[in-house]
Amino acid sequence: MGSGGVNCEKIGCVPQRNIAAGKVDRVDKYIDAANTSAQRAAALTARRLAFGRRQSLDLKSTDINALVHGMEDLLHGTLGEQVALETALTGDLWIASMPPFSA
Repeated sequence: MGSGGVNCEKIGCVPQRNIAAGKVDRVDKYIDAANTSAQRAAALTARRLAFGRRQSLDLKSTDINALVHGMEDLLHGTLGEQVALETALTGDLWIASMPPFSA
């Protein structure tokens, strides 16, 4: 395996195992999670490049509960079925100011 590959033995690769087993009912969620991950990676790259050029980043108001909720499927898929994931969201969080994840 190359240095940029994913080691399925270590992280589980639940989407690949489910698709190989014919369980394709969640493929849309896997594709959405992959797209979201790619957008976040692109945004992280842009932030790192901006930092390197000392450019200012435009902050965006962000609902942290919505952000965490939106990452649940990605985390479940990454962590695998053997890891239980529990989130404790609360309605009284302040809105955070942070760089946007995607353009």
